[in-house]
Amino acid sequence: KMIIDLLRKFFPNAKILFATTTPINPVLGCVGAVNPRSNEEIDKYNEIAISVCKKENVEVIDYNSYMRNWGGDCFKDLCHLTKEAFSLLGEEVARNLRKYL
Repeated sequence: KMIIDLLRKFFPNAKILFATTTPINPVLGCVGAVNPRSNEEIDKYNEIAISVCKKENVEVIDYNSYMRNWGGDCFKDLCHLTKEAFSLLGEEVARNLRKYL
């Protein structure tokens, strides 16, 4: 809520949007490393953030749901996307933002 309040204070005419945190590679340990984060933790974070946004009348763009069923082959490692997957996500971001231009 503090960030929303600051954005409203310094940019009173701006349309505030919130984009959910995207999931991590569902194939945990895919490169012999262990990610200290989990998709369950990300889901909890997003759930709390979405509830704050709803109370504050801030629109949410749900990239987590958009990517939810992407397989491990879309990731270079535990959390970074391949070039192809990054392009798909970028197209979705552009599609969502165009309506505000």
